[in-house]
Amino acid sequence: MTAAPGAPEVRLRVMIVDGESAARQALTRQLGVGNAVEVVGTAINARTALAKLQAYRPDVVVVDLVSGDVDGLGFARELRRNGAAPGLVLLVADETAGDARRIDSALQPCEVLTRPRVLAADANDPMPMRAVLAAAGRKGTRRGKDAPAAATGVPSAGPAPAAPPAIAARTWVAQKAEIVGIGTSTGGPNALAAMLPMLPAEFPLPILIVQHMPAGFTASLAQSLTRICRIPVAEAVDGDRVVAGRILIAPGGQHMRVVERNDGVFVELTEDPPEHSCRPAVDYLFRSLHQVYGGRTIAVVMTGMGEDGFAGSRQLRAAGAWIIAQNEASCTVYGMPRGPIESGITDAVAPLDQIAARICEASPWGVLQ
Repeated sequence: MTAAPGAPEVRLRVMIVDGESAARQALTRQLGVGNAVEVVGTAINARTALAKLQAYRPDVVVVDLVSGDVDGLGFARELRRNGAAPGLVLLVADETAGDARRIDSALQPCEVLTRPRVLAADANDPMPMRAVLAAAGRKGTRRGKDAPAAATGVPSAGPAPAAPPAIAARTWVAQKAEIVGIGTSTGGPNALAAMLPMLPAEFPLPILIVQHMPAGFTASLAQSLTRICRIPVAEAVDGDRVVAGRILIAPGGQHMRVVERNDGVFVELTEDPPEHSCRPAVDYLFRSLHQVYGGRTIAVVMTGMGEDGFAGSRQLRAAGAWIIAQNEASCTVYGMPRGPIESGITDAVAPLDQIAARICEASPWGVLQ
């Protein structure tokens, strides 16, 4: 939906479902900064929320999963079961797997916030706003009924995946590439859901992904992605062999790296200290790709806040790797791609709907077509 000339921009409509008044008030303050979001209503439990849903018509619903009295999980599932369109931001108790195990793949893609942080944060904390914008799939523009799926980044359940991207002629001889490493954070689940289905089933390289997420949530993300992708997607397990025809996502709460042995290359998961306040971290994976593959790597940095992935990309680029970054206009948060782009180390800067094509062009698959 686009505002008429001279009219104020239409804001995202947000509904908060939380049993605690302090949490509702804190979120309302944090989302009230700026003009991108309007909190149109609140509810103290699932029953009340369902009764008010049609009147509020929210673009995004923030749902408390901590309190059993709220039945936030039942409410979120009801939204999905009825085909309701709102994006979801789920409030969990902490970054352990306790709440995460209760979230099935039917709720993905979604954004996650820790409820204690919401309660402790002041009105200037950007995380709630970023989570809402990421859940909406746009940067401050309300989703209209006719908005295409590509604009929101949320896959539809019915249509088949898009056709494999057309391959442009290239002169770079990086058909030497042997692996793809992808790093993303805020907005990443939606971005991955839009991009990964565009890769062909015959894509000849292994793909490893670091998505900043709390422990437990990456399993359901992988399940939701594998339903819409031509290439199977799984949460990585320590000791997984790195092979083509499979996409592995680092588990939330654990770093992922590759190690080379006599009989091949394998995934190793660790609980080494967080980097950039994140575990898993993109730089951690990229450093290991540099050690094992060097310039035979395609590194992709997508939407997310912070600088995770910049140092690793720079190291890989110095070894001759191919660096792809998501462009600013299609990012939910233009943080992680900014460093590689502005430092000039990227070989391709692409909007979300063209990243798969750029990956294919830089791979052996590109010259086989």
